[in-house]
Amino acid sequence: LSRDVSPGSVTVIRVIFAYGDALAEGDLLNVSLPDFFRLGFWKSGAFSVSHGHAGTWDATSHIVSVTLGEAFAARKPIEFNITGLHLPTSPLLENDERLRVSVDGAATAHTSVSAASSPPVGVLESSSLHWVKPRVATTVGS
Repeated sequence: LSRDVSPGSVTVIRVIFAYGDALAEGDLLNVSLPDFFRLGFWKSGAFSVSHGHAGTWDATSHIVSVTLGEAFAARKPIEFNITGLHLPTSPLLENDERLRVSVDGAATAHTSVSAASSPPVGVLESSSLHWVKPRVATTVGS
């Protein structure tokens, strides 16, 4: 995700992963982004994804489907950016398990995994409470 992780802000989502089997050009990767949204006329539909891949956004299911623009050998890192989506206005925890990547290829089994790393959105990142010893009230000038 981009550095501005304020709820509702426009973001760039960087997806990097490796798959255990080879993937063919045209295989489909689905990225589940719960409560993310897109504004304007094209709330759903096609848009560009980096590195020569094509993408579509489904506003109902909150899934970006990416069609691979090239083949990938087994365990070769696959990297692309998703641009133009807004971060959810509801909280996402750090490394939120609802953020998922799945592979749906002609020669592969359908596999889905949670994102291993993602920043929190709209949540307290840290907090603390300290107990202090009470002080006895004193009257000044009596």
